Amino acid sequence: MFVDITEVERILTRLLEPDNEVIKQATDELTSALKNPHTYVTLCTVISSSKNDKLKEYAALVLRKKLYKRNAWMNLSQELREQIKQFLLKTIVDEPNIEVKKHILQLIAVLAKHELMRGNWNELFAFIESCIKSHDINKREFGSFVIKNLSDYIPQMFESHITTFVDYFIQTLNSAEDCTSLVVYNTISSMNNIVELSIQVPQVIQAYSQSVPRVLEVILALSTTNPENACDCFDLLGSMCEFSIQALIPHLKPIVQVSAQLAGNTNIDESLRCNGINLISTIIRSKKKVLVKLNLLNPVIELMFSILSEETDDDTWFLEEYGLNPMSAAGECMAAIADELSASTFMPILVSVL
Repeated sequence: MFVDITEVERILTRLLEPDNEVIKQATDELTSALKNPHTYVTLCTVISSSKNDKLKEYAALVLRKKLYKRNAWMNLSQELREQIKQFLLKTIVDEPNIEVKKHILQLIAVLAKHELMRGNWNELFAFIESCIKSHDINKREFGSFVIKNLSDYIPQMFESHITTFVDYFIQTLNSAEDCTSLVVYNTISSMNNIVELSIQVPQVIQAYSQSVPRVLEVILALSTTNPENACDCFDLLGSMCEFSIQALIPHLKPIVQVSAQLAGNTNIDESLRCNGINLISTIIRSKKKVLVKLNLLNPVIELMFSILSEETDDDTWFLEEYGLNPMSAAGECMAAIADELSASTFMPILVSVL
């Protein structure tokens, strides 16, 4: 039975009203409307055809919440499920608004999780593959955007295809002419999203390890042009420290050197400087003996003293939230060094820099 799109839009509009009584009435109306399975298809139509982006986002949110449990999805007929899936794959391409696209992808991720439990959503992966293998750079960028947002929400959906996608990630990183491009950023973000799944596959971890020099190059390039994205890329190295520190060992020296270079640069974003310091602290707590062997502790301690000696116009820096400014991060790094090193190792280094 067809459900009128105008009526569904009216209900969604009332749900966005700043009036609790109106919202309660609209919620009851929506609950009643959703007893008709065809309302789910009508909500998809709202996503694709409404002139109001807020209604599109809300329609996607309603579908995601209502279909989050697998039983709710499986209670729809196979015909309706297929119709919804096809509808969403077409809409994600046609939708011009980035925020609406993100909401649609979150919905797709939920449905993909359900579908992969009973087999495979072959059309979804074929769709992604067609994007990332396209000769059209805009389509490839869109494909990287799709993977990033799906893996943001439900990374497990990539587990059965992890080798294929990691091969694509590495190829993308190595072949990109502009390492500050959105394709590269989306690729590194996606790698971070699925890194916990990767530790079970030796060849994948090896690929991650081999990508580290390129990731460092990207972070340095983004440090002056887009520090927020640089911070996000730093997260991959932090995740590798947490889940597979062994993959970083061949690259610890350049990692610490790049982190120190950024930490000591007073001309860049403070959050990025803190990321550099915090990564050094993490490595010290995990692999202090390697740092001693590589003769990296002396320059690190000198750098931390330099940061702690920086002049600041803000006399309340020490009251700021933990770790969000370079001075407090440097203090924590020094604490890590003192905790992890024996006095016989730490004191001579400390005396030499005083």
